[in-house]
Amino acid sequence: MPSVGTVVRLEDGRIGVVSHFTPLGDDDRILFLDGHEEMSGQWEIAEMLTPEPETCADPASALAEYLARAS
Repeated sequence: MPSVGTVVRLEDGRIGVVSHFTPLGDDDRILFLDGHEEMSGQWEIAEMLTPEPETCADPASALAEYLARAS
């Protein structure tokens, strides 16, 4: 699983940001622009759209910034 704050595209085409992960992969979550989170795993990630950040205090702002630049 990429680091918290990494913007990703899932296999189903949705774009979100990694908001939480655990080393065991039992509580990995992706945050979407509408504010909802879903449990996810690295197998559902098709592509990392941003480099993995060293630290990220606010995954939602990382996603909003990426989408603003992409439009």
